Amino acid sequence: MQLIVLGSGSAGNAALLHVDGETVLIDAGLSPRRVHRACAELDLPRPSRIVLTHPDSDHLYRTWATWVNRGEVTLHLHEGHMRYAHAAGFTSVGMETFTDSCHVGTVRIDAHLMSHDDHGTCAFILHVKGERIGWATDLGRVTPELVGALADVDILAIESNYDRIMQETSDRPVFLKTRIMGGGGHLSNRETLEAVCAIAQTAPLQQVVLLHLSRQCNCPNRIVDLWTAHAPHLVDRLVITSQHERVSIWPVKALA
Repeated sequence: MQLIVLGSGSAGNAALLHVDGETVLIDAGLSPRRVHRACAELDLPRPSRIVLTHPDSDHLYRTWATWVNRGEVTLHLHEGHMRYAHAAGFTSVGMETFTDSCHVGTVRIDAHLMSHDDHGTCAFILHVKGERIGWATDLGRVTPELVGALADVDILAIESNYDRIMQETSDRPVFLKTRIMGGGGHLSNRETLEAVCAIAQTAPLQQVVLLHLSRQCNCPNRIVDLWTAHAPHLVDRLVITSQHERVSIWPVKALA
């Protein structure tokens, strides 16, 4: 198995999961050309399936509709997101919907619909080769139900979108700051830290992968400083993803 984040941020989110000879995209917010080029460089087959957390354009690049509508790629999405995918040009030909679970090849995925804007986002637990991978991004808030669902995961990929001080002092319009910080947008670094610490009480957490860092309102150094101060026992397990550089998640790096 291989799990590689190709890019994570407001300019596009996509990760490659390669298992049993098949490549699956977790979100498809990067162009088909960029994804196919990465697959060629990694000597992996092109993706045959997409598992979608939610249908925002930075998670579902519209030109994937060409591949999905021809039936060359299957788009797996929550039934509540289907009308948004239709509006983006995707037809039902290549779509399969789920509510709380689905099978994508040999991978079983449990889905939990969480708050995000008007349509919500799905947090996933992927059961892959005996590993449990939690995947949670674009969360409006962390709920006890989510913490419970992510108990016992081996790898946790979760957004850490913004530093609150950087957000509040930025020149972004008030309405955008309110959307992001108002419980329906994204998680701050501190909210993510608190969520991971709660999950770590019941989960082995070989790795904690931080997704979707804001380019304007976040800084990896601030994240490391925060975790060093409040969760030093987890710092060596942190993997901070990037918008423009590939980051390998699995196989898991050896802990120091």
